[in-house]
Amino acid sequence: MDDEHLVRKGLRLLFPWDKYGVEIAGEAASGEKAMQFLREHPVQLLMTDITMPGMSGLEL
Repeated sequence: MDDEHLVRKGLRLLFPWDKYGVEIAGEAASGEKAMQFLREHPVQLLMTDITMPGMSGLEL
């Protein structure tokens, strides 16, 4: 089971993002998928795990 998926879901659901005017633009399961998303959707804030498949959060 992909426990990272559960962590991402928990972050989306448990924090009152709307209260702070934050809109969740998307999520990605790997550094490469995140990079592809960022090329198509500029964002102002990025939360990332340091250890991800393929590309680390620091490399991202």
